[in-house]
Amino acid sequence: MKTGIITFHDTTNYGANLQAYSLFKAVKNLGYECEIINYQCENIIKRELPFINIHGSVRNFIGSLVRYPKRAIKHFNLCRFIKSHERLSQKIYTRKNISEANSVYDNFIVGSDILWNLSISGNDFSYFLDFAGDNKGKFSYATSIGEPWTEKEKSEIKKWLSRFDEIAVREKEAVDWVNELSEKKANLVCDPTMLIEPEEWEHFTKKQKFGKYVLIYLPNEKCQADARNFARANNLKIVELKFYDSIEIFLSKIKYAEYIFTGSYHGFLFSLYFHTNIMFYNFQDTSRMRFLAEKFNIENHDATNILEIKEIPEINWDLVDRIREEFQDSSLDYLKGILKK
Repeated sequence: MKTGIITFHDTTNYGANLQAYSLFKAVKNLGYECEIINYQCENIIKRELPFINIHGSVRNFIGSLVRYPKRAIKHFNLCRFIKSHERLSQKIYTRKNISEANSVYDNFIVGSDILWNLSISGNDFSYFLDFAGDNKGKFSYATSIGEPWTEKEKSEIKKWLSRFDEIAVREKEAVDWVNELSEKKANLVCDPTMLIEPEEWEHFTKKQKFGKYVLIYLPNEKCQADARNFARANNLKIVELKFYDSIEIFLSKIKYAEYIFTGSYHGFLFSLYFHTNIMFYNFQDTSRMRFLAEKFNIENHDATNILEIKEIPEINWDLVDRIREEFQDSSLDYLKGILKK
């Protein structure tokens, strides 16, 4: 039995690449043959990959030209990680030929990330497995929606959800959104990165030479000001994630920081894995950030509406680890269950 994972894997986003690696690794660790389907979503290519805009205004052309080198370096670094640690299908699939994957795989898993947000995918229903044959296993693992579907979207989505054998989503609110449309009730599971033990993530890290520092991972004026003021008051250095940092440097900077100020979902998660104290920002009031804070009992680390951060509360890491391990165990049980079908 061979399983194909379809997800966002070819991007310039750390979280997308790390969740793709994690689900592949978790399935492989359970003893099953799998690979990531090298699916090229047209809208994701436009959103994520480096390009020079020759069709827009002169201003847009110059802007894309200036951004291109850093985006190209980052894409190269992330592709290197994927090729070194994941198994991608040799065949490249697009919307036109994705149905040919039926001749290669017995089961399909829709992976994590915000795959079921049609504005992000450009209404690409490949992520709802619309191409999968009736005789194929159809599952999702920690798939995210991001925001409620519109009434117009619901009728089409309902049709494709009805074909799934099992559904698992990443956020508590997404469970309700799926259950509204599907007779197959949704399971709540952890992000794929949580399926990997923290010690394994540490293998990718290297001690940083900054001394004691505060890490900033959010290009936002309030986050930047809060972090700099806090660092100055506590005699700590400021370190920022550079756009073109490799995944190894991304993980290392989080692990060895004293504190991290971030609005990133995966920045939040890896701070928990590495026991790095955090102040997080949820300016868009997303369900995924609220869910993490509630799940791990650290709502008091939400800096979104705090005027001045004088002290950062301690985190009960024993409690965090216990919650993480319980969530990991129940999620692995779900993954084992679908792979046995």
